[in-house]
Amino acid sequence: MWLLHYNVTAKSFLYDQRQGLSNNSITSIAKDKQGRLWVGTQKGLNTFDGYTFKVFPGLENHLIYQVLYDSVAFRIWIATSNGLYLINENTGNLVNCTQRVKHADVKFLRWYKSELYAVFTDGRILAISPQFKCRFVQYALSPKQRQSLHILKAVFDGNGFVYFVIKDAVNVVSVHLETGKKAELSFLKNNSIWNAFSGEGYCIVNTGGQSISLVNNRSTDFKSIGYKFPTNKVGKDLTTIYQNGDLFYIGFNDICDIYRLDTAGHRLVLVEDRKDEFLFRSRSLDVLFPDGSKVLWIGTNKGLIKQVSLRQQPFRKLLNEHERRLSVRQISKIDSTRIMIASYEGMFWYDTQLKTTQMLTNMCLRSFSYIDSYIYGGLEASKAFFVRYDTQSGSIDKQFFRSDGSTSGIRSILGMYHEKNKRLWMATDKGLATYDFVTNELVLHHSDSLSAGLEGLKGIYPNQDSTQLIAVGKKGVFILDLKRLKISEVNAKNTEGFPEDEYLFCTIHPNGDYWFGTNNSGIVQLSKTLKHAKAFNRKDGLSNNEVYSVLWKDSGHAWITTASGLNYFDLERSVFSTYYFEDGIADDEFNQNSYLLDGSEIYAGGINGVTVFNSKDIISKNDPFNIFCTSIEKWSSKTKIQLPDSVQIITMDPDYYLLKIVFGLGDFSTTESNSFYYQIKGVNKDWNPLGNTNILNLEGLSPGSYEVSIVGFNKYGNRSQNMLNLTIEVLQVYYKTLWFYTLLIVVVVGLIMLYYRWRLINIRQRYQLRTNIASNLHDEVGSLLTSIIVSTDSARLASFSADEKDVKLKRISDLSRDAINTMSDVLWSIDARNDKAGSFTDRMREHASAMFDETPIEVQFDISQTDQNQFIEPDTRQQLYLIYKEALNNVLKHSNASYVRIAYKQRGKSFELKIENNNRIKSMNANGQGLLNMGMRAKRIGATLSISDFHDELFVVQVYRSN
Repeated sequence: MWLLHYNVTAKSFLYDQRQGLSNNSITSIAKDKQGRLWVGTQKGLNTFDGYTFKVFPGLENHLIYQVLYDSVAFRIWIATSNGLYLINENTGNLVNCTQRVKHADVKFLRWYKSELYAVFTDGRILAISPQFKCRFVQYALSPKQRQSLHILKAVFDGNGFVYFVIKDAVNVVSVHLETGKKAELSFLKNNSIWNAFSGEGYCIVNTGGQSISLVNNRSTDFKSIGYKFPTNKVGKDLTTIYQNGDLFYIGFNDICDIYRLDTAGHRLVLVEDRKDEFLFRSRSLDVLFPDGSKVLWIGTNKGLIKQVSLRQQPFRKLLNEHERRLSVRQISKIDSTRIMIASYEGMFWYDTQLKTTQMLTNMCLRSFSYIDSYIYGGLEASKAFFVRYDTQSGSIDKQFFRSDGSTSGIRSILGMYHEKNKRLWMATDKGLATYDFVTNELVLHHSDSLSAGLEGLKGIYPNQDSTQLIAVGKKGVFILDLKRLKISEVNAKNTEGFPEDEYLFCTIHPNGDYWFGTNNSGIVQLSKTLKHAKAFNRKDGLSNNEVYSVLWKDSGHAWITTASGLNYFDLERSVFSTYYFEDGIADDEFNQNSYLLDGSEIYAGGINGVTVFNSKDIISKNDPFNIFCTSIEKWSSKTKIQLPDSVQIITMDPDYYLLKIVFGLGDFSTTESNSFYYQIKGVNKDWNPLGNTNILNLEGLSPGSYEVSIVGFNKYGNRSQNMLNLTIEVLQVYYKTLWFYTLLIVVVVGLIMLYYRWRLINIRQRYQLRTNIASNLHDEVGSLLTSIIVSTDSARLASFSADEKDVKLKRISDLSRDAINTMSDVLWSIDARNDKAGSFTDRMREHASAMFDETPIEVQFDISQTDQNQFIEPDTRQQLYLIYKEALNNVLKHSNASYVRIAYKQRGKSFELKIENNNRIKSMNANGQGLLNMGMRAKRIGATLSISDFHDELFVVQVYRSN
């Protein structure tokens, strides 16, 4: 018997504070362009992405009256008990538009000719232009009415009129939004008004009883036409109306109905009854918001209800009988018009042309093969596991074969393959078995070359040219070469990506690849070279990981039966579309081996009959939808930072821990079955599946720039119109950045240059020191030694008297002594141990004492202003000392001084050496060599030489240097 499934059904979901709503009393619902849902409650505004609610900050304790979306400027207007607010959809910024308005209790909103009209509870009407210029139309109510603040509703008709309905009144006041003209509708005074609602071209008034009135102003006069409900509806319980085209969504207490107007008969015609006794029980239906063609959002006083209209699909059902639960085991084609079905209740013929079903026998065959009017089958869990049924006589033969006794332990045959004119191959619970039609022998290959550990087999299938058989089971996959009768095993050791699991079936792709169903790993694609494998599972969008069949519609598309749901697989996009019982299939749970693909007609057996459909008839069209971002959080080792939803470029510090991106899909009809994929350009080329998870966590990204794209698919495989594209910049730690390396190279090169410069200076200094030593030794000591040699030769060769020889020897002694002193001075000047001011002043004392001890000249020293431990440069020390010696020598030779004062003071590199005597130096040439040498030496160390002559009273030599 065939049953068609074209009934319109609905599935309901309830959301309340347990799912994150700020309050259970829903006041308004809207949807923005991206697809995000905005839900107003008595305590705040919420956004909803299909998975979680998020309370909008800044409006937490506000009573939300109405939420209105501006699809042109992408703004959300919110009428609240504390004023009119505006939210920018792209930035999320919240602005209070009536902050300076007194009694800013805005209750109703409506667009008219590009202007927004906001109605306050006291009857004021505020018009806001696109340029945010504001003007009050006028007070719509009388002073007495304004004081009562009992406006029940402000209703807009879309033609420029707003109708004010006063609570407990019997009249309606109309105001034109542009002209401000006001009128009182007296023809309603005979009826007490219960409620009123906005319509397309009229005001909808519920005056109680079993009718509603449509009030409009088509010409100069206001008219009212009453429409009656069906007799079983009670009008006074009506709580809300939403008009969508020619459909009227009307909410009563405990029920929601959809009507059309019968203008001729002035009545409301019921189109669809959306009653859900469990969810609607004791709830007041206050807000109705149709979302596309499939979802109706219902705001109640006890939460938000999502009601999904299940699409009508051309699925047909065969053997679908509720009482008997005809669980199907196998389906096979017998001839051009007949199909044989093995089920738990028995064997059936089905005639595809006559659409009739005939029961052959009540045997429960787990698998079978139809050969020459005989059905060879395996009974389910029976000692008589192998039987032959004669379809002509109806007789059953359980002992038609001979066995060597090895088959006695078999209890089930789970799969069969007929090798033409040779034998019947069977997958059993004990391994691989064969039945030979010629010898009539049944053999279990338990220990021979065909055993290969084949135990607990689930099925056996031929390849494209029937040269191989693929056996699957608990132990994995085995391939049997029919020509060589040799078995090879496929496992994770020799095949990359091949999961270890229980394998349930095999099919061959048109390109020769093997496709397997598993118990826990989903579908496994195995290359025909047996080298590489890839698994598709629930993370990729598959409805269930226990897969029973893959039926190839063509090389790029397949139908897949699982333990929970029917899937349509787009191989090129790696996208799964899923269908469940609610879509019209016989049952969510299918059975192994219970399928048949006959051209484009598919027969898929499950636990409750057969689902029959033509692939090309399946409806896959869908209302367009977007993917949108709802939250971006970046975590470091210490803090969490919340970023705006609209951010496009995200900068991550080097020590970041996690980047969390949360998103939603605008198709709320299939939220529970939506799937998401992401791609990171530059890291991988493939789209990585997230399954139904709407969160992408990124961690461990190395420094660099990444382009991340996220796309969503609904239950039916339809893709979101857009993609989420984010640029992520992960900063490099400073000591690994280019600028740091550049700076480091510059510093290293600078240090190397400084080092070589220092070495060069040292080499030059050593060279200069050696030159100076050589020059000094040559100039000072050399001349003395030459004089000693001349005097010695003269004394040795010439004939002198004893007195003359004494004079010569004395001169030689004096010259030698001078040479020794000069040599001592030179050695002192180059000894680094003497690079202190104290050593320098001690040397000056020694020299002055040696020079003036046997003279009447008194020597006075002043070194009190000098730290004796401070450093003095070697060259400075040497040149100052030579200047000092020359100055004292001039005092001794060329003056009649009675005293000489020597003062030396030093601070760092600054110094001053002052030598003065009290009598003019006589017969001293100012341009002489001695003074010139002193000037040259002072200049060499960057000092200034000053000579002051105060006639016969004072003669001063001064050498000084300042920093």
